[in-house]
Amino acid sequence: MTNNTLNKEADMTAQELKAFTDLLMVSDPWPLSKKAGTILENFATAEAIEHGYSDWIEAFHIIREAAAEEEADNGQFGVGA
Repeated sequence: MTNNTLNKEADMTAQELKAFTDLLMVSDPWPLSKKAGTILENFATAEAIEHGYSDWIEAFHIIREAAAEEEADNGQFGVGA
């Protein structure tokens, strides 16, 4: 599967991208093979780029920061963090 194929198949919502990047971040170091981890990271990066981020790590941090700010604005700071 090439990056072009990944980009064509990539169609996550913002919420799905958040969940996927959360999963990748808490799974560091990746518990399975390095090859499997690389495939998932490449897919996450393709998705992140489609959402306007440079890679999945940037997406994780920006999405997390925005969610924390929204929770704080709603008086729910720390809920679900």
